[in-house]
Amino acid sequence: YSKGQNKPESVQKPLARSVDLVEANIKCLSVLAHEIETKEQLALLVVQPLLFALDVCQEEANAMLNGLKLMYNLCYRCESGQEAILAYCHPQSFFGKVRHHHSGDQDVMRQCRRVELALLPFGWRGNVETLITKEMHNETVDPEEFLESQQSAKYK
Repeated sequence: YSKGQNKPESVQKPLARSVDLVEANIKCLSVLAHEIETKEQLALLVVQPLLFALDVCQEEANAMLNGLKLMYNLCYRCESGQEAILAYCHPQSFFGKVRHHHSGDQDVMRQCRRVELALLPFGWRGNVETLITKEMHNETVDPEEFLESQQSAKYK
């Protein structure tokens, strides 16, 4: 690492074995992120290294798919998990890179949309799947309004 920087000065294409290790670690962390007891602390610890790993492996579909699953699991029903991701991730730039490299991969694109919606206000509360279904049926829905209305409906 360069002095005062969070990223190495140059990054080369990762070796296959390195990508396999990244994928395996991300899968394990994703399973841990299902547990509500560890979700908050895990988010604080892994978001920065996860984003770095996804940046290095940005062309690797399986690494990206599992990384997106981990991101979703960290913010699902956990506002502090969402906040941790938003603290280190610039969504427009991040999702732009994902779409650039994986626009032809339906699984990656679906996970990308799940995370994108989960990072919206009230998205962490878990109504993302309903919204995706509406979008797939070509219903015109404003994501932020929908998520906020679902939140309001729960507490009336």
